[in-house]
Amino acid sequence: PNILRSCCFYAVAVVMLIWVAQQVSGIFTAHPTPDLRVRVESGSFQDAKVSWLAADMRGWRENMEDAYVVDELRKDVFGDSLLFAVLDGHGGREVSDLASKLLVREIEAERRGAARAGNSNGKAETSVELAEGLRQS
Repeated sequence: PNILRSCCFYAVAVVMLIWVAQQVSGIFTAHPTPDLRVRVESGSFQDAKVSWLAADMRGWRENMEDAYVVDELRKDVFGDSLLFAVLDGHGGREVSDLASKLLVREIEAERRGAARAGNSNGKAETSVELAEGLRQS
């Protein structure tokens, strides 16, 4: 009986040590592993007079949440203007994706509305258009 009791005690102790080690190691491995791959996109505008490059890396986050906008604004509204923007997802890709789709449209609508109002520096009424865009997305 003493040998059986000792064997049971040590077997339970080993099982408990293994369980504790698994729990402790789980704390350190529960986070996503870093993705250090860099995604690069580039292009040019105005007959290659203006070149651009955008690079991103997921790092420790589970998903890439950021978006960017690189676009040539309408010449009839802004002349020779380009738009470059980085949009931080702050916890989700959906908002930065939506903002990247709506940004150019809303900037151009704002400028056209101000021009219609006869005020190139004034604020146009685009909140209805923005609300509609959010509803459709």
